[in-house]
Amino acid sequence: MDDLAALPAAPEYIIAWKESGIHRVLGIPLLVGQKKLGCLIFHLSNAYKNDISTNLIKAVSSQIAVRISDIIANEEIQRREEEKCKLLSFSNAMASVSDKIVIAKILKDHLSDFFGVEDYIIYVLSKDKKTFSPFLFDPNANFVKHQSFQESLNKSYDIKDTLFYQMSKSEKAIVISTEKLLSLTDTPNYAATIKKTGIKKITSVPIRLGHENIAFLNFRYNETTESSIQQPLFKSICSQLAIAVSNIIAYEEIAQREAEKAMLLALCNDIAKVRNKNELRKITDEKLKTLLDVNNISFCYISPDGETFGSFILDPKSPSTKHPEYGDITSAMHPVNDGIINKVLASEDPLVYDMESYIKTSSKVPDYFKMIYDVGMRQMIFSRLKNGEDIIGYLAITKKVKTHVGKNQLNLIKAIAAQLSVALANIKANEQIEDQVKEIKNFKNQLEKENLYLQEEINSGFSKSEIIGESGEMKKVFRLVEQVAPSDSTVLLLGETGTGKELIARAIHNASPRSSKLMVKVNCATLPANLIESELFGHERGSFTGAIERRIGKFELANNGTLFLDEIGEMPFELQVKLLRVLQEKEIERIGGKATITVDVRIIAATNRDLEKLMEEGKFRSDLYYRLNIFPMNLPPLRNRREDIPSLAMHFIERFSKKMRKQITGLSHNVLNQLLQYNWPGNIRELEHLIERSVLLSHTDTIKEILLPAQKNTITNINDTEELSIKTIDENEREYILKVIKHVNGKIAGVGGAAELLGVPPSTLTSKMKRLGIKKEHVS
Repeated sequence: MDDLAALPAAPEYIIAWKESGIHRVLGIPLLVGQKKLGCLIFHLSNAYKNDISTNLIKAVSSQIAVRISDIIANEEIQRREEEKCKLLSFSNAMASVSDKIVIAKILKDHLSDFFGVEDYIIYVLSKDKKTFSPFLFDPNANFVKHQSFQESLNKSYDIKDTLFYQMSKSEKAIVISTEKLLSLTDTPNYAATIKKTGIKKITSVPIRLGHENIAFLNFRYNETTESSIQQPLFKSICSQLAIAVSNIIAYEEIAQREAEKAMLLALCNDIAKVRNKNELRKITDEKLKTLLDVNNISFCYISPDGETFGSFILDPKSPSTKHPEYGDITSAMHPVNDGIINKVLASEDPLVYDMESYIKTSSKVPDYFKMIYDVGMRQMIFSRLKNGEDIIGYLAITKKVKTHVGKNQLNLIKAIAAQLSVALANIKANEQIEDQVKEIKNFKNQLEKENLYLQEEINSGFSKSEIIGESGEMKKVFRLVEQVAPSDSTVLLLGETGTGKELIARAIHNASPRSSKLMVKVNCATLPANLIESELFGHERGSFTGAIERRIGKFELANNGTLFLDEIGEMPFELQVKLLRVLQEKEIERIGGKATITVDVRIIAATNRDLEKLMEEGKFRSDLYYRLNIFPMNLPPLRNRREDIPSLAMHFIERFSKKMRKQITGLSHNVLNQLLQYNWPGNIRELEHLIERSVLLSHTDTIKEILLPAQKNTITNINDTEELSIKTIDENEREYILKVIKHVNGKIAGVGGAAELLGVPPSTLTSKMKRLGIKKEHVS
């Protein structure tokens, strides 16, 4: 014994024997046949006799070996029977239950009884085996109540992290401390949660169904060692647990699918009844969010040209509503080719975007995507919406927490998107019908107002026969009206303000073949420059800010009738070219519209401005002037037709006396002389307003006093000295064509030629020149 104790690596039991006073031992191997069971150790006294005692001990040892072998065999049989009973008990308990809560309690009780497990949690693998998430856990464990754990219940983790990746490749249990987890270079996301819940060490075991990992069992224990975890009972328990977990997953999937089918059927029935945005928004909020387990849902539509998209139905509960740029972003049209929506529209299946990853890796992020990310959303799912073969929009789903979206979930979204496409198409169709009905009503009201206005004007005497004037100047005007009225030629009325240009335009229209149609008036001086184009050509809904509905323009309203463009000299220069194009091509396009609309309108324009001077100043297009100046008519100022003043004055006296319920029958001789001597810079309109004021102030049946403005020293008008020449339409047309040909130095065809300025083909102009007798020597 002293020699053994002196060895450098002496076993501890040798040293203990020596210290206890044992100096000699005898070791006899225990053998049953060739099988070694162990060793029988004798502590020898000083009286020990080597030969006699050793033979006796050897004889006894063989008997002892047989008995020990029997004991071991019996204990193994008993242990196996106990394991069978425990396994049978566990199997019976698990077999009759499919509820997760009940199974969680059964599992806790058996793991605690069999192996001393304190608490546990099972993580289940996703179908693609790329992520895992909490599935089943001890409901009474202390860590369950911890906020960090509750937050982790809605998260998925990457299987490639250090611990779970090791487990997926291991056949044995892995024991690892929390501190070691935190010290790893690539620390798992859940490591901090484990530390916060107070867990210092965990043991992880893979749960396999056949040869496939389906879950992992993590647990804490007090007395159990790693060797006990490897015993057959624990492996059998894990095998039974794999079946139970698989069954639970299957039951949950079946239940989920049945619930989804029921909800989808109910949803389809509800969607089929949808006729407006509010109804669809309500269904989305109350049912669709629950079915898909998402935070927000919105719908966007694609423009008819497929180039842009805009918001159609927004989620009022979305946190994006509080973003400072929400209004601008949701009201704007965005390009389809932004790197996201173009892919969504090209894909038959829904697309899932990890928002954080996309923003970090993309050089250009759309503003709407960035806004949604800024308010806390981390995952977006898009699915296109189709009506037949036409892509009409897309469905946008947002989630605060990024989760694994499996194939079943994507198929469900795709099926719902198909139903929503029908609803969206119905809503758009109903809106179009409503818009058309509203437009028809508005158009009807507009026509009724126009008709009432025109009827009032007609009834007020706006025909040539009732225009007051017997002077020679007015008789010349009447003859010109009779000449031009039957044709469709454009008429340009020139004259000072208040000379009755609108009355003459009305007289021309009433005497024309178009008299049964409307004469529509547009005053180019009273409309803001940004509204004249809309007033003339109309606009589509949404074509500009404030265009809340489609509007019919004056050209469409005057179709087959007459359009009176008053104060044409005030028309903005940039709009003149559009007017010229309409006059030449007889086609218009509404603002924001794509369709070309053919119109048949006669133009009568009027101005008190010197258009030729405006051309020289670059304020009026020469080509438009030549287009309008086909049949010019100069209306005489009142001072050049003084003989008409008495009859005009009596006409106004009768009108205002009746309106004011007075019995005024005439003017005093003195007042009439004052009227005849006055120069009338405001012409007939000034006379009208002066008589109205005089009737209002008069207390007798005769106007004896009139308040005339102070006379100006000189009154100059470029038309005062001009003599009105009477010509036929052919003469006017011949003179006008000659003037245009001379203006272009005799050039007939090509760019800048007379045919282009006149808006007719060169062949037509040549025929007109031949008919009107215009020859080369006339233009040289």
